[in-house]
Amino acid sequence: MRYVLPLLGAALLTAATASTPVYAENAFEPYGTAVDHSHIKYDGLKVVMDAGGSTPADTAFQTMVAERIMQMPHAKLIMVIQGPVIRIFSKDEYIQHQGLVQRVAALRKKGVQIEFCGNSVRAAKLKPSDMIGIGTVVPGAYPALAEAERHGYALIKPMRLLPPGKVMKR
Repeated sequence: MRYVLPLLGAALLTAATASTPVYAENAFEPYGTAVDHSHIKYDGLKVVMDAGGSTPADTAFQTMVAERIMQMPHAKLIMVIQGPVIRIFSKDEYIQHQGLVQRVAALRKKGVQIEFCGNSVRAAKLKPSDMIGIGTVVPGAYPALAEAERHGYALIKPMRLLPPGKVMKR
């Protein structure tokens, strides 16, 4: 009996300290610091990007995402451009959007496959011959995305987010 009470006391003390939250030295950091894996390079990514949007800023954001994907070793990327932004890649609008087109052309030189949605081309009252020569006009964006997925590509749709309270102007 004389050993039971100390053991019971030790057990209660252990249980009490185990249920007590552990706080960092700084009360604003109760969970400590995140583990930094930002240097990791994912090898062999296969990505198909649904690059649809309504403004050049949408395409610029998606191009930035594509540039970051292509920093990964042995990455493969298909960029399917669709929607109103298709006009950016028409010969008539090349001068107006030259900087953005050159960024996408640089991606093509790095091995990115650029595809223009044929439905979007027609909806913009353009013909395949009106498009600049950095991409291929495919029948439609969604069949092209599905075909890439069938070949093991992971689908992403990067969308830029507006700050709270901001409304997108069209």
